[in-house]
Amino acid sequence: MDRTAPNTFATKKEAEIWLTKKEAELLAGDWLNPDLGKVAFKEYGSTWIDERPGLRPKTVQLYEGLLRIHLLPSFGNCAMSEVKVAHIRKWRKQLLDKG
Repeated sequence: MDRTAPNTFATKKEAEIWLTKKEAELLAGDWLNPDLGKVAFKEYGSTWIDERPGLRPKTVQLYEGLLRIHLLPSFGNCAMSEVKVAHIRKWRKQLLDKG
């Protein structure tokens, strides 16, 4: 799929450098589709559980409960790209502090 650059470049050289970096990311398997980061955490979490067909019903129930009780209140309305390591550390610390 073709994608456009996020901005225009002042020179052709700058555009070529950007393109070379993106091609290197693709070859290394490091490129991330920016559209995927727009998915809501709530949707991602539900899909993550649904995409594990081998889970036993009790495990699905457990995961859905953990998602609903512990994760969605903090991250549910965030886009996946908004959830950063610092947010997760703060969330984890708050849970640990509550016991």
